[in-house]
Amino acid sequence: MIIDSIFLLIAIFLTIFIWKKSREFRRFSRFTVLFVVLGALAMLYLIVISLLIHSFLFLIPLFLLGVFLLSWKREKRRVVNGFFFGVFFSSLPLYLLYLRVADPEQTSRNFLISLGIGIGFVLMVLVLLFGLIALIMFLFANAFVVRKRENARLSNMLTLLIGIGLVVFTFLQYILIPFLQYNNVLWTQAEMPLILRIFTASAPFILAYYFLLFASFLLSSVLYNMDKPKFDKDFVVVLGAGLLEGRSVTPLLKQRIQCGIDFANKQKEVTSKLPKLIMSGGQGADELVSEAFAMKEAAVELGFPDNEILLEDQSTTTFENMKFSKALMEDVTIDQKFKVVISTNNYHLFRAAIYSRIAGLDADGIGSKTAKYFVPNAFLREFVAQVLMNKKTHLIITALLFFVTLAVQVLGQLIIQ
Repeated sequence: MIIDSIFLLIAIFLTIFIWKKSREFRRFSRFTVLFVVLGALAMLYLIVISLLIHSFLFLIPLFLLGVFLLSWKREKRRVVNGFFFGVFFSSLPLYLLYLRVADPEQTSRNFLISLGIGIGFVLMVLVLLFGLIALIMFLFANAFVVRKRENARLSNMLTLLIGIGLVVFTFLQYILIPFLQYNNVLWTQAEMPLILRIFTASAPFILAYYFLLFASFLLSSVLYNMDKPKFDKDFVVVLGAGLLEGRSVTPLLKQRIQCGIDFANKQKEVTSKLPKLIMSGGQGADELVSEAFAMKEAAVELGFPDNEILLEDQSTTTFENMKFSKALMEDVTIDQKFKVVISTNNYHLFRAAIYSRIAGLDADGIGSKTAKYFVPNAFLREFVAQVLMNKKTHLIITALLFFVTLAVQVLGQLIIQ
C-alpha cells in the first residue's frame, strides 16, 4: 500500500511537471514525453512488486519491450514495430493477473494492481461484447459525416463500404447460417455444404489476420507520428496533393506546406541552419501547373525565402516523390550524406516513410494535423494501400488460412464417414 502511494504521488508530480514545463514545438510533444515517462515508471513499479514476492517473470514483458525497442532502433519505418509493441502492451495486464494469482495475500493490498486488472478486464469485456457492434456503428456514423462534408468519391466511402461488409459478414456468419443449420431449413448439420463449412471456419481466421495487420499498422503509424525528428536536417520534402481548380493548393496541401515551413523555421531558430524546402509533385492531367510550382507559390506567400525552395515536378506517386526528390538532393549537394525530413499529413506519414525506406532515402517525418472526421476514412485508405504494396505476401497468407481450413474440414468429413 505504501509502495502504491509512493508511485502514485511520483506519477502525479511528473505529470504536472511535464505538462507545465514541456512545449509542443520542441522535439517531443508533452503527450509523448508523458507517455514514455509514465510507461517507464509503470515498468519500474512492476519490477519492484515482482521482487517483493520473489518473482522474476517480469523479465518476460521486459524482454518483449526490449524486442520492440531493438526493432524500433534498427528501423522505425516497419509495420512489425506496431506488432511488437502490441504484444508487449498486451502482456502487461496478463502479468498483473499473474501477480495477483501468484501471491494474492501480498498483491491484494496493491490497489494499482487491482486497478490495472480491473481496467484490463472491463476493456476485454467491452471489446468481446460490443467491439464489433460499436465498430460498425462508428464506421456508419463517420461515413455519414464524410459524405456530408466531402464529395462522393469511392476513396471517401471506405468507412461505409467496410461497415456494410462487416454487417453482411456478421449476418451470414452469426445469424443466417446458424439459423439454417440448426433449424434444418435447407440441410441438417451433417448435410451442410462443404463450401459453407469452409466459409464459416476460415472467415473468422482471415478476418482476424487482417485485423491484426491493421492494428499493427495503426500502432506503427501512431508511434512514428509521436517520434519527432531532430533539428539537424538539410532538406524538408513536402509531398504534393491535388490542386484546387488545377491551379492553387487545397487547405490540406497548405497544411503540409505550413508544417514543413514551421519545422524549417524552428530548426533555424535552434541551430541557425535553415534547411531547403523541396516541393515534390508533378502535374496531373486536370491541372494547369505542377503541384510543386503551386506549392512554391504558397510557401513564398507564407514568408519562406524563394531561393531556399527547390522543385521536384515529375512525380505522380508517393514512391516517385521519394525517388525523384532523392535524385534532386544528390544533384545539388556535394556531401551525399544529407539528412531529410518529410512533411505530409499525419495519416499519410507512416506509409510515406515506408516508401522513403524503399527508395533508399534516410528520412524522418513530420505530420500535419487533419480534420478529425476525415482521419478514419483516410487512414483506412492508407491501410488498403499498404496491403496492396505487399499484396503477394498477404494473398499467400490468406490462401494458406483458407487451404488449412479446407484440409481440416475434408479430414473431419472423412473421419465422420
